[in-house]
Formats: sequence, C-alpha cells, structure tokens
Amino acid sequence: FKTPLDRAGRARLMGRDRDAFNRWEAGQTLATEIMLDMAAHAEALKPGACDALYLDAIGDVLADAESDPAFAAQMLMPPTEGELATARMPVDPDALHKARIALVRDIAAAHGPRIAALYEHSGGDGHFSPEAKSAGQRALRNACLRYLTAEDDEAAAGLADAHYRTATNMTDMIAGLAALSRMESPLRDAAFTHFHDRFRTDPLVLDKWMGLQAGSPLPETVMAVRALMKHPAFDIKNPNRVRALVGAFSANHLRFHDASGAGYRLVGEVIQTLDPLNPQVAARLAGAFESWRRYGAARQALMKAEIAGIKALPGISPNLFEVTSKMLD
Repeated sequence: FKTPLDRAGRARLMGRDRDAFNRWEAGQTLATEIMLDMAAHAEALKPGACDALYLDAIGDVLADAESDPAFAAQMLMPPTEGELATARMPVDPDALHKARIALVRDIAAAHGPRIAALYEHSGGDGHFSPEAKSAGQRALRNACLRYLTAEDDEAAAGLADAHYRTATNMTDMIAGLAALSRMESPLRDAAFTHFHDRFRTDPLVLDKWMGLQAGSPLPETVMAVRALMKHPAFDIKNPNRVRALVGAFSANHLRFHDASGAGYRLVGEVIQTLDPLNPQVAARLAGAFESWRRYGAARQALMKAEIAGIKALPGISPNLFEVTSKMLD
C-alpha cells in the first residue's frame, strides 16, 4: 500500500526526485496545501508566512534551473487562484488572492538574488530564436520576472516596462504587459497604449491586448472591460472578440467573483445580449457560473439570481436554457 506523503516528503520530491512529473506534481500539491492554509488566515498574513519547506524546495529548483529552463519555469508557477478554488469549499476569492500574492512575495524575498541572476543569464543575445532551448530560456526569464516584480510598486513597474520595451518577440512583450497589468502606474497605461498603437491593425494581437486588461486584478477591471466593449476593436458578433475580452474576464477569479456582484452582472448582461446572436457562444460563456454552489452564501445568492435572470430571458435559445436549467437543478 502507499503511505500518504507529508509536507516534508512532498518537498523532497519537489526538489530532488529524478522523475520530472513527480517533481512538478509534488510541487503543485505542496503549494496548494500551503496557500489554502495561508488563505484560511488571510487577514493575519505577514511576510514570511509561507512554509519554509516549500521555500527550500524552490531553492533546489532554482539551483538546477539552467539545466532545464523550460521545466524550471513550470516549477516556478504555483497553482492559479482558479485551480485553488477547486480544492476547498466554501471558496473565498479574496483570501485565495491574498495567499497567492503572499507566497510569490515570500519566494521573491527568500531567493531574490538567485532569481535576479537567472533573469539576467536567460536574456540571451537579444535575437529571437524559435528553437526549444531559446524558448525554454524565455519561459524561465519570464517566470523570474513575476517574482522580481512581486511588490507591484513603481520600481517593479520600471522593470516590467523595460522588459516590455526591450522585447524582441511577442512572448516577452506579453510577459512585460502581464506584469504591468497588476500595477497602478503611469507606465502601465503608456505601455498598453504603445502596444495598441503598434498592433492596432492586427485583430489577433489586439485579442491579447484586451485579454490582459480583462485579467487584471485591479479594482477597476470591471469598468475597464465595459469600456473595452465600446472600443472599435471589439465586436460582440465576433466570437473571438467575445472570448478574448469577456471570456478572459470570466476566468479572472478575483474580479469575476467581486463581492459586489459587478462581475456577475457584466457577464450576465453579455450573455443575454449575445444569446440571440450566437447561442452557442452564450451557452459556453454561461459556464462561468457553473460552480456557483462552491462559494459562500452571499456570492451564491448573487450568482443564482444572475443565472435565474438569464433563464427567464424571453425567447431564450434551447442551448442556453438547457445550460442554465441544469445549473439550477
């Protein structure tokens, strides 16, 4: 029979197991356990709250990162808030967000010099190459950027902006913008404007531009998405635009589940507008509400009301009616 691993066992596997999948799986499981515990004490979180076992195992990952940069980049990415939300009930989106931010900042504090060195060494010669080795180095460098900008202050904005401005490929540009999307900074606005103006005639690239803004954790994200729905690049009749903007927002765990219900109202309104135009896309977008029972009573009530309002839509399509009916059964 198998003996369940404790945290020390998972940390050993994460840092030193010979099987890459075992290392990754142990790391994801350990990070999930730790962040859920941190989320349970979110209001009292202080620097250094992350379990030292995990921080030490991350040190092992960083020490060996240059031997397989692509794998190290995967190891450095803890589970997302959406993934954490599937692991415990009831879900508290604000607490999960605080826990994940705290974990990232604790890693940055514990291993800052090594992360900075890897960031510099993974920069290459500035020329883009599609080869696997170069792609792995880019992935590692962009993972390191997340930790080097963990404080989300103006110094972090400066580094993210420099990363974006000096990028020679779309992957690095997007990484710089993704970091800036978390920050209240004039550099953020300038970089997003610059990116838009450079790629304004390329709809597929503007999809990325919209999606990054829709995925921002900033409090004004709902208003930003509503403004982008009036942008010339957005067309509610175009499924790609809807997925790029509203679909990306519905996957923004923190802001979609804003306690005010503003995120639910936004997506619900889009679904109701979209159903007569494209019922298949409307039904898929409604899936954002599928897990409504996993949340606390207040959010449950808000989501249930939104689903019921969609179901009562006059002339509702069979697709959307079936989806919403199953949710409420």
